[in-house]
Amino acid sequence: MESNPTITRIVYAVIIILILYAIYTRYRLDFYGVYVVGELTNVKAATGGTIVDYKFYYNDTTYSGRARDYPVNDSIGTKYFVLILPSDPTISIFQPLKTVPKYLHYKQGESWNEIPYYQ
Repeated sequence: MESNPTITRIVYAVIIILILYAIYTRYRLDFYGVYVVGELTNVKAATGGTIVDYKFYYNDTTYSGRARDYPVNDSIGTKYFVLILPSDPTISIFQPLKTVPKYLHYKQGESWNEIPYYQ
């Protein structure tokens, strides 16, 4: 069976566009992102890793996200930092190695350019 060169080019173009979009989104998060307090809402084992559901508050709105393959053994309700894009908070990255210090637990809805350190 012979492959169709037009279809192959289309598939390659789509893959390249998806890769460029992912790079662009990560770039925007790195330069314009802010950190907010997020909370674990579900942790479940799945084939090939762990699935983590989380929620966070920003501008008086609750958002949710899902992450795969994170080393989380904590219970539901544990607070972690989440990196979000202020112009589109649906774009977020869960920060599994950065638990929120207790003195910041009540600061849901606030955001920081850098993760606040213990004071």
